[in-house]
Amino acid sequence: MAQNDQTTPPPEALLLRAARESRRPRKLSMRAAARRADVSETTWRHVEAGSEPRGNMRFPYRAGAATLARMALAVGLTAERLDNAGRPDAGAVVREMLLPRAEPPSAGEDGRRYDDPHLQAIWDDGRLPEDVRLGMIRLAQKALRQPGESRPPNGGAA
Repeated sequence: MAQNDQTTPPPEALLLRAARESRRPRKLSMRAAARRADVSETTWRHVEAGSEPRGNMRFPYRAGAATLARMALAVGLTAERLDNAGRPDAGAVVREMLLPRAEPPSAGEDGRRYDDPHLQAIWDDGRLPEDVRLGMIRLAQKALRQPGESRPPNGGAA
């Protein structure tokens, strides 16, 4: 439904904004957060606003579970915080992305090994196509980086 007035952002949008703006030592810009989450800055803005403009009208905008999960990881939000904000679907995606494997990590088909067991678990998950696994690993590595750090801590492929 279109609205002429400002829409109230949903709880997950307020949570994202608060997490992004409270990052220390300095807050994370929307552009930097979007880059970490591998989404466009426009998408980030729409999600935080809870709406998107079309002409002179605003329409409600709600991120899909996978998109919101990537955004949450980019600003350090937990699955539980997403659950509490009314987005258990995105919380479940975060849990799945960070799920450690019961078996010890092994080298992938091409011999890739990651120091971080979570990254190795993503790589070893044969249910996903290689390009999806690599994308998830890149996203997780971005989320693990500290400001000013060029490589994720202990997470690179060996």
